Amino acid sequence: MIELTAPALRAMFPRAPLPILDALRAGQSYLDEAGVTATRRRLAYCLANVAHETGGFAIPHLTESIAYSARRACEVWPSRFRSPAEVYAKVGARGPGDPQLGARIVDAVYGGRMGNRPGTRDGSRYIGRGALQLTGRAEYRAIGQACGLDLEGDPELACLPETQARIIGAYFSVRRLARFADAGDFVGCVRAINGGTIGLAERERYLARFVPIIATLPGAPPTPAPPKNAIDAATARERKVAAAGAVAGAVGTAGTMMQGGPAASDLSAHALPPLVGYTLAGVGVLVLIAAAVAFVKKRAAVIASWA
Repeated sequence: MIELTAPALRAMFPRAPLPILDALRAGQSYLDEAGVTATRRRLAYCLANVAHETGGFAIPHLTESIAYSARRACEVWPSRFRSPAEVYAKVGARGPGDPQLGARIVDAVYGGRMGNRPGTRDGSRYIGRGALQLTGRAEYRAIGQACGLDLEGDPELACLPETQARIIGAYFSVRRLARFADAGDFVGCVRAINGGTIGLAERERYLARFVPIIATLPGAPPTPAPPKNAIDAATARERKVAAAGAVAGAVGTAGTMMQGGPAASDLSAHALPPLVGYTLAGVGVLVLIAAAVAFVKKRAAVIASWA
């Protein structure tokens, strides 16, 4: 496994509170078990996204700010709120001086989504927290179950220094992020975390800065070559595509073969027109070739990163 060191963590996260960095080193076993530290690329992909989500572990209490004003709510959610007056009316706020305005806005926007119950305070209770900014009751529940913490019952556990390594490891496993790192697919990793590519440019800047630092860390992968399951996970999509191509080719070939032969009289009613059959067979062959090329490239990427 790749070993985290205090100087490297400080170089990557210069503004992070010391307790968080100390806790990451103390909790490295959770990262090891999840495979985060199996390769330098996995570690770099993971920490680059953590850095973006938390401002380099610098956001207060590792907790998302929900101090929205009515005007800001209109800017962020223009399809929901057309004016400050509409914000106050829809969220049940007394006006700009309401100390719960931000929480009321978030409750209204996120109620009934991401596992949050409509008409409750779930939206503001399950705001972004921790190294990967867990958001929504469903995610708190899923990651909590994976790491053995009652995050749903006590969301504040997600922002404690001593729980960060444990949560990162669980998140890495639940979202199956290793398959993207092993295949060299940073954008895919971002999508799995973010649901889109918000902040991609900044994430890539963190990645570029972290890679040379992580290259200096001691340690090596747990096996001299990537195990079959690592290659299988990274190439799952290519194998599905190849299977689809094989089916298309088989259907096309069978359809054209039915056009003649001893059994043609029995099967002619079900045979594909020759042009359709040949087209399907040709498409199947092209899909198989493309999938094979992509498979070889991804397999090579996994092997190359396993160092």
